[in-house]
Amino acid sequence: MQSEKPRLHYYDEEGRAVFIHELTSQQTNKISISNMEEMPREFASIQVLNKIYMCGGEKKENDFRTVVLNDFWVLNEMKCELEKLAPMKYPRAGH
Repeated sequence: MQSEKPRLHYYDEEGRAVFIHELTSQQTNKISISNMEEMPREFASIQVLNKIYMCGGEKKENDFRTVVLNDFWVLNEMKCELEKLAPMKYPRAGH
């Protein structure tokens, strides 16, 4: 389990990776996520007790319709992959 140190995270869409910046050491670690292709566009992320959760987003169904999702994942930093959790009650997209 990750230690509970103050840190920030951000997602690089082009590189399909999550960067975690440790505030005490000022070091940044890159996590290349193996199953990032499953992630929709415009998802939101939040960090709670050093776990990073990603939720919602939107997927283009066709040229006219975009679906807002209620999916919910947690980032497993040891396996470098996203693990799907129970869906949210209400779908959301954006921040």
